[in-house]
Amino acid sequence: MLQLTYVAKIRSLDLDARTMEVERRSEGGVQVLRARLPCLVTMLEGTNQIRRGAMADALRAARAPIVRWNAQDAGVEDLSKCGLRGSPTIVKRVLAPTARSEKATMVEAGDQPSEALIEAIFRRQPKLEADLATLAHGF
Repeated sequence: MLQLTYVAKIRSLDLDARTMEVERRSEGGVQVLRARLPCLVTMLEGTNQIRRGAMADALRAARAPIVRWNAQDAGVEDLSKCGLRGSPTIVKRVLAPTARSEKATMVEAGDQPSEALIEAIFRRQPKLEADLATLAHGF
């Protein structure tokens, strides 16, 4: 399963095509990534408004019984399919941004079309284009 971290915004979600497009904050700026579902998404703090439920709903939830199932209740006969043995996590690769010594620079968009703006960013940050190409091959 793919993991998208530091997501600032979910741009689109296509359940039929099983894809999503997100904006991710990175050291080089904002990356737009497209991923296949299912994937794990971690959002940046402050990217969503917390919705508070009514007090009556909270009190009702606190009194609700908690239903607990074990493997037998769920109809699982082969216990090797449960727990850590039945669902191991395998990390294929971990990508971390490489630290850059140069300071951030402002790229003025002005009347430039988006293609020209992207080219200007890649000229200033050639490693960013390579990083994005590496990520794209993972999809």
